Amino acid sequence: MRRFVIPIIFILVAGFIFFSLSGPIMEEIKVAQDEKAVLSAGLENAQAIQDELDELLGQFNQLSRNDLDKIDKLIPDTVDNVQLLIEVNAIAERYGMVIRNITIEDETVGVREVGEVTDETRSARNALSGAGSMEVGSLLVGFSVDGSYRALQLFLGDLARNLRLVDIESLDFISGDEDLFQYDIVLRTYWLK
Repeated sequence: MRRFVIPIIFILVAGFIFFSLSGPIMEEIKVAQDEKAVLSAGLENAQAIQDELDELLGQFNQLSRNDLDKIDKLIPDTVDNVQLLIEVNAIAERYGMVIRNITIEDETVGVREVGEVTDETRSARNALSGAGSMEVGSLLVGFSVDGSYRALQLFLGDLARNLRLVDIESLDFISGDEDLFQYDIVLRTYWLK
């Protein structure tokens, strides 16, 4: 009987030693495997973002210089209120109007996130590009013009078709002689800060 009891005791002691010593090591291995899975998923996400960035950069590089100039004119990265006034004055002059009583007020629209943003995409975007948001500035430009109602319609139509993004904030008028009115106009234009 001792013959059977001693080997059974040795087997039980060996099993106890094995499981007591290998248990913490197995837990560390499980934690390391979980970390590896999380890091692999993060690496796949980063690769997908990098692929998307490369695709967008390729599309951007295919744009012609003329298209890039149009985009820059639509929402420039500087205020350039002098150029805006020159453009507005040129449009007004086509219809016999001259801008006067110019006022300018600078405002910040606010900070907004670009695209669908999650914690993962925000950290990846920050790592890849160094920026996760854009600050948009706005400029209120007020001025007066004198002219007929038809000239105002044509002026506003050309202003709407102009590449520079503008919103008409207000339009007031004072009647004058016959078909001549004074129009007080306030425009809002935007740029990326």
